[in-house]
Amino acid sequence: MSAAKALGRPHLSVVNPDPMQTLVPEGEYVVAFSHCETGVVFNSKKIFGHFTIDAPDDVNLDGLPLLRVWNCQKGKHLARSSNLALDYMQVTGRRAPSHGLKPEHFLKDCRVRVDVVTVKRSSDSRVKADLPKDCHYSKIDRIAGLSMGCPPCMQKIKRQSQPLPELEPEHQQEQQQQHQQGKVAKAEQK
Repeated sequence: MSAAKALGRPHLSVVNPDPMQTLVPEGEYVVAFSHCETGVVFNSKKIFGHFTIDAPDDVNLDGLPLLRVWNCQKGKHLARSSNLALDYMQVTGRRAPSHGLKPEHFLKDCRVRVDVVTVKRSSDSRVKADLPKDCHYSKIDRIAGLSMGCPPCMQKIKRQSQPLPELEPEHQQEQQQQHQQGKVAKAEQK
């Protein structure tokens, strides 16, 4: 039995895997991160993030692939204004690290809200022509925020900030007495 049928979503097994052929209405969608690839487009290194639409209520949209393209990091540091850094901030609420950032560090095992646009013009700057209507496709314009899950880069921080286990009642009383004695001693010193 396929994973799609096991999840009760058998329509996912017949989805076209090519994101360049996906055409959905423009708007905001919830998507799941699938994987990343790197490549070169017009002599420029790019990171291609592959996502699938997570819409269990809409059989026509659920599981359709979408693409998000980021420029690769140039030099030693990631520019704070780069799309990759901005997407990181939208998902985590924190400033992006200056080096070594990969999309899977903050997108794996999460659902994110994205803005989807339709590509109607050729990306080749030498051509600058409209694409034929049957060649239009949808792509992710930007990540709008976290919808569900905890990014892997935040899980370590989350574990560190968990409260300490509760002390037994007699230890709590001892701690409170020591705390009060410390306050009294400080007040007497003044």
